[in-house]
Amino acid sequence: MTGRQSPSRRQVLAGTGAIMGGTLFGSPTATATATHNADTIYREAVAGSPNRDNLLFSYSEAKRYIHSLFDGTYEITPDGDLVPLWTTVDTDDNEVFVFELRDGLEWGGEFGSVTASDFVRTINDVFRSDEYHSGYAIVDNWNRYDHIDGIEVWDDRRFSVALTDPDPLFLRRPLLRRAVCLPQAVLDQYDRNTLEDASLTEPLGSGTLGPYRFEGWTGEKLYLERNPGYYLQHTTDVPPAWHDAPWFEAAELWEVPSDSIRRELVAQGEVTSSKFDPDEVGNVDDGLETITDRLPYVTSMYFNMRANGWEPFRRSDVRRAFATAIDKRSVLESVYDGSGSVTHTMQPTWSEWYAVSETFGDGATHDPDLARERLVQGLSGTPYEFDGDRLHDQNGTQVTLTFVTTPTGDGSQVAELVATMLQDVFGVQIDIQSVDFARMIESYLRNGEPGGSASLNGGDRDKAVSEQDWDMIAGVTLNSFVDVPDTTRRYLTAGGETNFYGYEPAADLERLYDEAEGASSLVAARHRYHEIFEAVSEEQPFVPLFTANGAFAFSSDLEGPADSYRPTWNASTWHPPETGPSGETGIDESDDDDETAGESAPAADTDEDETDASTDEDGDESASTGGDAESGDEETTDTSTGTDSDGADETDQQDGDGTRGLTVGGNGDDETPGFGFGLSLTALGIGVAGAAHRLRERESTTDHED
Repeated sequence: MTGRQSPSRRQVLAGTGAIMGGTLFGSPTATATATHNADTIYREAVAGSPNRDNLLFSYSEAKRYIHSLFDGTYEITPDGDLVPLWTTVDTDDNEVFVFELRDGLEWGGEFGSVTASDFVRTINDVFRSDEYHSGYAIVDNWNRYDHIDGIEVWDDRRFSVALTDPDPLFLRRPLLRRAVCLPQAVLDQYDRNTLEDASLTEPLGSGTLGPYRFEGWTGEKLYLERNPGYYLQHTTDVPPAWHDAPWFEAAELWEVPSDSIRRELVAQGEVTSSKFDPDEVGNVDDGLETITDRLPYVTSMYFNMRANGWEPFRRSDVRRAFATAIDKRSVLESVYDGSGSVTHTMQPTWSEWYAVSETFGDGATHDPDLARERLVQGLSGTPYEFDGDRLHDQNGTQVTLTFVTTPTGDGSQVAELVATMLQDVFGVQIDIQSVDFARMIESYLRNGEPGGSASLNGGDRDKAVSEQDWDMIAGVTLNSFVDVPDTTRRYLTAGGETNFYGYEPAADLERLYDEAEGASSLVAARHRYHEIFEAVSEEQPFVPLFTANGAFAFSSDLEGPADSYRPTWNASTWHPPETGPSGETGIDESDDDDETAGESAPAADTDEDETDASTDEDGDESASTGGDAESGDEETTDTSTGTDSDGADETDQQDGDGTRGLTVGGNGDDETPGFGFGLSLTALGIGVAGAAHRLRERESTTDHED
């Protein structure tokens, strides 16, 4: 293992760049002459910009960038299997986890090998510190997780994390999954007021730690070149797809905010692929290859069970009647052309935690006559009764319900469709009120006692109410946290911090969550979570409608992409059909003129994690632990725009309440460990000053205006 050298302060400054407040790549670099064959370049058009200050947003494209350069610890596949990347992980009891770094993990520049001390120092001084960095997802995730008993360096390559109690989901949490550390020499010199030099001389990212190396950035396009020293290359202990990965000589990420232009670029073959949100899936050219991007967000209609909502919604029979009256599949077809899955609880049907005791509003369980019968039964003993086809109150006046939604996006479509169904079945008047998402949060979701402070759960539902009255809401989509479902207790228990709608479960969900979190095995935990989500399906605290699917579209055949949750987890192994594990790579490394630190390391097993959600892992577990740049790391998304929102306070991304758009939490993708304290890519030593001589001008082969 290469010995560690002591870099000068200027080298440290250059290697860390703008740790606080710098952009991802500093200033755009100049371009030089192209040398890459266009046929061996993977190009992806992304909606976001490389010019971002913070890597810790669950859904930002920064994850795609950073994972191209730094693999991090390990991954969890969509099937829940662990794939060692930088580290292997061993545990006998789900209480003490031993992480062992592979040989050949070398920083760029003069920082030497990655060590266990680098990781422990980063965890203790950055991830677990809130002195300067509170508000960032990775820090909030660590600070919220109160089961750490100790973190210890064993030797140069091994460190351990001991928990106070067994946690079979620990490796799925957005704590150490895909986590990256920094050299101690960088941390020794850390000063938030002075480390603002965006230049670099020996970038950290030029070592052996990821499939690609930084080449340059023009302001709209990020250029990467294949890393010939990638530690996973030429190994035997990983699946063949990882042998000699990546299979492209170079990669480019193009910032193209316009959905229509991204579709055109893919259709014309100018880029290899692009990701599309659910509302764009139906517009993708039928002639293109696509894979399904399963998203962990549950679109629902919420009932206000607080004192300023319609009182009968506190009765489960009434809520079940409303769920029976809604044709969920018809709503999904109308809003997203059927791209998604109808659901009946706070999990997607494809989740390992999905379990229901009853279903409503789908196929034979969508029954207007039965819905009306259930409502009559549910309203027994109240002043509400039917007069012909109309539901009247004690004054003989037709019941009017206030339905709040966002003016655009799927929220408004869902509200219009559902309102029509409820009016037809129950003879009620529905007053749809459209408000922008920020106002929805402040005036309708946040609640508190008169004269007190407001939050997403201000306390006793008989006393804590929102500023504005409401009865139903659409346009808030909650993260199901398919990787670490214990996070859903935030909005499924009476005291949950995101229980804005005043739900008091009949089932003892607090006990079930406690037992699930205290389980010593995954099997035992799964049993308890099944009980929880069965109870939710029975009580219908809200009407779960569906989970929508996004898509990746490809302009040419690729081997590797597959329909899944977080489908890009293994993107570095994707390859053209004529290359790959069973064929030639088509890559000539003989004239590579860049030196790499260290030799190729023994391969790591690569596995996907539970998060985007959200996911990502999504983002703390609100990252949807299992959040790719796609999935679930946030808890909420603003469905009025269909984009992920960055927020603060309770609406902080990877951690929070769990609503997409409310952005109070984050797996996804999502999302997930990264470089703490708002570290920029420049801060990782991937700055651009001095890199212009290595940037190849590829515009001659991609002469298209973005």
